[in-house]
Amino acid sequence: MSDMVTISLNGQEVSVPAGITIRAAAELQGISIPTFCYDDRLKPFTSCYLCVVEVEGARGMTTSCSTLVAAGMKVKTNSQKVMDSRKMNLDLILSDHAGDCIAPCEATCPSNVDIQGYIAHVSTGNFAAATKLIKEQNPLPVVCGRICPHPCEAQCRRALVDEPVAINPIKPYLPPCAPDTGKQVAVVGGGPAGLSAAYYLRQQGHGVTIYEGLPQLGGMTRYGIPSFRLPWDLLDNEIKAILDLGVKVAIGESPGFGSTEGAIEALGLTQALQHRAVPFFTFTQVRYYRTRIPKFPVLAIAKELSDYDGTINLPKVKTHCQTGFSGAVKNLYGCVPGKRKAIRHMTCLGDEVAFVQMILANAKEAGAFFHLADGIRCLHNHGPTSGDPHELHSLLFCEDGATLDWGLCGRIGLDPLSTLQFQLSGPPPVYVSSGEPIEPDPSFLHAAKVPVFFHPLRVARSIARQAWTKAKESVQ
Repeated sequence: MSDMVTISLNGQEVSVPAGITIRAAAELQGISIPTFCYDDRLKPFTSCYLCVVEVEGARGMTTSCSTLVAAGMKVKTNSQKVMDSRKMNLDLILSDHAGDCIAPCEATCPSNVDIQGYIAHVSTGNFAAATKLIKEQNPLPVVCGRICPHPCEAQCRRALVDEPVAINPIKPYLPPCAPDTGKQVAVVGGGPAGLSAAYYLRQQGHGVTIYEGLPQLGGMTRYGIPSFRLPWDLLDNEIKAILDLGVKVAIGESPGFGSTEGAIEALGLTQALQHRAVPFFTFTQVRYYRTRIPKFPVLAIAKELSDYDGTINLPKVKTHCQTGFSGAVKNLYGCVPGKRKAIRHMTCLGDEVAFVQMILANAKEAGAFFHLADGIRCLHNHGPTSGDPHELHSLLFCEDGATLDWGLCGRIGLDPLSTLQFQLSGPPPVYVSSGEPIEPDPSFLHAAKVPVFFHPLRVARSIARQAWTKAKESVQ
């Protein structure tokens, strides 16, 4: 019994082993005392001061993790004074809380990738686990690794010791997909946003087909970033990893090309795409619908869209003389087969109101349920294909295409109400997650206008080139 001492704990006398701390004595009696810094394997550091208790006769609060019990000691662990002291200490900790729960590198990463986790896997040689962890948040790690400015490294706490941790190479990993849901989703646009959408949809078990107007997938990562910065072979490998999940690709028709097959053949891509089993797809069937537009009482849209449960719209940001700019609403014009697009352009020459009315009706009929703008960069001045690149460094998404366009105008310094699109449709209702309508953000109303240039000869040239290619193919 000489190894035991008697103390008063919250008004009750108890016998505890001599030489143990107040915190350990309380645990023996089933009383839990909170702490942040205590670890059984280490010497008490007494830095958090959350484990303080009230000891009769002591000056101020006493840290229970480092103070040993003594015979006759009277301890209170749950008095109001103790609770107030712990609350004050917790408030002080949280007042300068940076990176203790979430690493600063992860908090800074635009994709919120678990950087500590994947570097831990890389350090043990488990590259598959590292890639799997990264792709939970970022389906294009090789692409991002080449072009990302690495803001995470600037916040790395290792820099306080020597230098930030560097990003390590990883090996490709193909994650499993959920069981087939039987649902089909059409993704319009094969840029980084479209590829990301296809990746996550396929992982959830949905059937996905990407419709891309250009000859190859990749969007601005292929056509807007120099190959010395992002080699195409690395981009192709990244895209192949997504397609290998079972994502289908349909290279669509554009008014600038005679036909899908003709465009691919002219660019020398036929053999490469056939080798990768990428199907060529052309919008050939149409579905007609009625409108209240005097110039277009009846319009047509690709019937193929009806074969899927939903459409995701992945617009680029470009200038356009008739709509003011090309965003989510204008991008859905790609759901119209190529020849009809060119003919409608010609029909609306000199009648911008009819063109924008047709664009608005087409977007409504396409019925995309989600819009994600690839905001790596936009093109302005001199038309939609030969414009000057302008960095945006942002992605915008919304369930409503008009609302997304309103936000895009603000990002490029364009007053939305200066565009004919919003002059005809008016400001869109903007919805927060609760579904309550709010007014558009006034910060989007900028006075600067993006200059545009669009020549009617371009439309005529597209039609002529298309007719010539069709005639040549019929002869062959």
